[in-house]
Amino acid sequence: MKNKRSKSTHGCVCCRKRKVKCSETLPECAQCVRNSYICVWAEGVVPKSSLNEFQLQKKQTSPFVFVYGNKRQKREIQSAKRTENETVSIKSVDRVRRQDQLDDAIFRKYVASLCSQSALLGFGLGFPGLFSPKDAYIYDAFVNGFMVAVSTQLTHERLQPGAVFIPHGAANPWLLDVFYACGAAFLAANRKDMRELAESRMAKVMGQFQQIVVRSSFDSDNKWLVVALLSLALREKFYGLDGHRTVLFLKMVFQLIRNWPKTRLANSRHSEGLPEDIRSVVCEQTWLLTPIERTLVESYAYNYSIIGLVLDQKSQILLDSPFEVFEELQPLLDQQLYKCPAPWMNNPVMGAALPAFELASKAGWLQLHYPFDESLRHQAIALLRHAKYFVPPVLPPEVRFNQPKHVCKRLLDSCHAARIVAQGAYILLYKLLYPETLEMESDIQRRISDFISDLEQLSFHSSISAILTWPFSIIGTAIVEKDQRDYMLWRLHNFGCAIKNSCFDIIIEFLNRIWKSGLGWQALLDKTNFDNLFI
Repeated sequence: MKNKRSKSTHGCVCCRKRKVKCSETLPECAQCVRNSYICVWAEGVVPKSSLNEFQLQKKQTSPFVFVYGNKRQKREIQSAKRTENETVSIKSVDRVRRQDQLDDAIFRKYVASLCSQSALLGFGLGFPGLFSPKDAYIYDAFVNGFMVAVSTQLTHERLQPGAVFIPHGAANPWLLDVFYACGAAFLAANRKDMRELAESRMAKVMGQFQQIVVRSSFDSDNKWLVVALLSLALREKFYGLDGHRTVLFLKMVFQLIRNWPKTRLANSRHSEGLPEDIRSVVCEQTWLLTPIERTLVESYAYNYSIIGLVLDQKSQILLDSPFEVFEELQPLLDQQLYKCPAPWMNNPVMGAALPAFELASKAGWLQLHYPFDESLRHQAIALLRHAKYFVPPVLPPEVRFNQPKHVCKRLLDSCHAARIVAQGAYILLYKLLYPETLEMESDIQRRISDFISDLEQLSFHSSISAILTWPFSIIGTAIVEKDQRDYMLWRLHNFGCAIKNSCFDIIIEFLNRIWKSGLGWQALLDKTNFDNLFI
């Protein structure tokens, strides 16, 4: 007797009404996407009541808001101990994948709730630029779509990008126009009918850009301008793909941050005549960053770290060397403002991968100067050594055994991300230093296997994939096994579907082109191979 419920259909966990044919990628429920932008699909065997088992609760011993389930469900997973003749049950694997999808969706809903709270602050102040239903629709896409997609870490709620970026739009009509441009770009990433709107909104922003920036650059409090420039840089990842324009945005952001009084104080701690212990007491309260400043600095540091991969040698003169940039930013990035279960929860953008992205930034900079002179070669060798022995942080025992599994999972994702970024830096530097080496080198293929292992540990729609476009592009060139290539493309496609970021599609096109041409790892030696890549 045939089962009445077709196995080829999926039901939306959000509304449980609309059904479409199943595919290997994340299917879309148009109504729920329009309403929340974080809809997740799962088979009908996952009950709608599962969503009610997740609540936003505050731990009594910590100011941090966690997401976890009150009822702990036991996953039906086969034992890892199998004999050679035993096979893995497809049903068990699918069930784990569906649970991961649900967990990922709940995390995005948690981030969306923080973003919505921040948006309410703006509504209380009037929102001078919110005039029409279309504006409200696009603004909703910015709050519940764009900002959720760029919030990758489980961090303190006051450090979340949404909590930092969104409130500034309430008092500034031009910044609100920037938010509209970002929301429209988010919608246009997967909808061709929205592309004209995205372009018109961006044209409106850029039409006033020069006048606004010149007039506001010297304001005593220009953090709203930093928010605007970083939002525009992030907007390019969803729809725009103008790398040169992004470089200009980041250059202006760094100049603004560099002129903050606190930045100057932080970099003058080693002033003449004061012992180190006295200087720390005198200066600590003076240059300690606010949560807003801390998030803005790290958002800049991340975007700056990865932009070198897509720069050409003409554009590189617009940005300062990362060897100088990170030396200036280090006193700011080292600050831990809150006592969190894991130290890297004070890093709202890069999390545990913050030191790995510094390696990536410097490796990308050296790639711009290939072939090396003697001085650059010594720098590359030193960086290669750091990347080779890079050890990501581990989950503290008190977190592993006392915190809910959903919290542990998000924090572990950050550790896996750190290792993936370091592997990318190692593979890039190794090729630059030893260009004649083939990708079949045992050390390289061992690292590819380690990368695949870390990739498998990331949940199906992990939000942290949004910051891993740089290592994905680098490591992918050195993959030679067909099953590993297929697996990576499959993961990239599903990451892109979940986050709605067009960068993943561009990386897929880039890797397919590199593999088909036979270039493979050799592509890292010629920057022209990256001309059409944007991450």
